Amino acid sequence: MAFEHVGRQAECGSIEVVHDWGGPGSIAETIITALAEEEGVDPVDLEPLYGWIDPEALDSLFSPQGETADPDAYVVFQYGEYRVVAGADGTVVIESA
Repeated sequence: MAFEHVGRQAECGSIEVVHDWGGPGSIAETIITALAEEEGVDPVDLEPLYGWIDPEALDSLFSPQGETADPDAYVVFQYGEYRVVAGADGTVVIESA
């Protein structure tokens, strides 16, 4: 698995995972896998991430080597009914919108 579950806030409908920069996948793969787990489906059954954000741009912004100019940088985007916050530190928060 390319990420570790950090927490779940059932009362506000959010989950938090941390991307493993040393793992085999990209942060975009971590996001789609976490979304699929939240939905209880296989990742291939979800609408592609590129319908909401450019996965290659996301991956290049947050490089695995941590070469981001600002380690506190983050990106916020909507994916269906979810608000996704992805940080340069690998933290991904997925909230029900």
